[in-house]
Amino acid sequence: MYLKSKDLENLISAVEGKDLASVAKVINGFTGNEIFTPEKLAELNTQQVSTSTDNSTSENIDDADSNSGYFTALDFTALTKTVKSALVSVPSREEARYISDIYYQVQTMRLAVEGQLRAMAQGADQDSDIVKDNKTISVPVQSKPFMEWYHDNLLLMEQQIKKALSVFADSTYMGKWAGANLGIGPTIATQLVAYLDIPSETGFYAGNWWSYCGLNDNNRPWLGREKSAAIINRIIKDPKHITDSEVMQIASETKWRYSYFEENAKTESGSWSKELLIKASSKVPYNQHMKVLMYKIGHQFHLVKGRDSLYGKIFTERLDYEISKNENGDYKEQAANILRTKNIGKDTKAYQAYSNGKLPIAQLNQRAERYATKLFISHLFEAEYYNKFGKQAPNPYMLAVQGHKGYISPQVPYDRFERDGI
Repeated sequence: MYLKSKDLENLISAVEGKDLASVAKVINGFTGNEIFTPEKLAELNTQQVSTSTDNSTSENIDDADSNSGYFTALDFTALTKTVKSALVSVPSREEARYISDIYYQVQTMRLAVEGQLRAMAQGADQDSDIVKDNKTISVPVQSKPFMEWYHDNLLLMEQQIKKALSVFADSTYMGKWAGANLGIGPTIATQLVAYLDIPSETGFYAGNWWSYCGLNDNNRPWLGREKSAAIINRIIKDPKHITDSEVMQIASETKWRYSYFEENAKTESGSWSKELLIKASSKVPYNQHMKVLMYKIGHQFHLVKGRDSLYGKIFTERLDYEISKNENGDYKEQAANILRTKNIGKDTKAYQAYSNGKLPIAQLNQRAERYATKLFISHLFEAEYYNKFGKQAPNPYMLAVQGHKGYISPQVPYDRFERDGI
């Protein structure tokens, strides 16, 4: 048995409020025994933890109160006022990235332990027998009480780190604006603050964020080394005498700028290098962490599609559009190309869809999620532009230059929150 989410929320709230009666109630309900009273918890909480390091012998453990670990485990994750104050007064992108990384590491460990506990409940991961010195010895694979304790502590730590992320996000304009949109929680908001910035007032657009976050694959797809090498080997006639015009052709086909190759594909003597050209072309053209985050954001908008969410509504409308095109056979060539170039299991629903000249519903969902996410990132860019420069962001390229119409306003007004430093 391990704590459920609701029990955990009640427990954290009780611990932070020093409500010992509520703490005792949650723990006693969890264990099924009347282990604690408020008086017992108060006594345990005031004890000095003097035997936790040098004196942690097996004798001390045996002699210790076997119940004291409960409240100790609850107390060690408390987010102190000092930490909260530091997160608000000195917010830095580096710190936000670090805390976010820790959060996902702890969450990954907690999910792994949950999987082990489920396996144990289903009869797996039980004792195994080994033969040593011609004797059969039963070896316990895992200790269930320890795994439950480990899980509960990881879950408590995960929730407290999430609170730290919330404190950080709420200390910035971008974090508050992003978090005001349904589906965007503190962990996502913090990562947006940590990774996205507008370096200058001019010459920078939402499309730059799209590219950085991996939302512009059609404009600059990740080629990888094999495809990059094939393009470069076809264009270069003499590897020892590579011309500028050849590099310009490589730039055109790989979608990298010529100036990028000038910085990354020349030797110290200033001549072009075939190997450096391949290496530069093979580079992932986006931040891989942010591409994963975009997937998570899109999935969140999918989940809130039936609620009061602009992006959930956009997802639904786009999905209907994609399904209509799919049924009309507009993606027939794409389906055939995927079957030809990728190894799709013949016993899968995806293979069945591709064989019928259609894209599977999962792929259509991803397209609609991506579409809603791009709109959100555009709005986020406009919000941060207003925050940094105090005025409306320049129109997107498709509106300003290409003459497209149909601007979609954000659900959360940009002036709802005070700008940073105001």
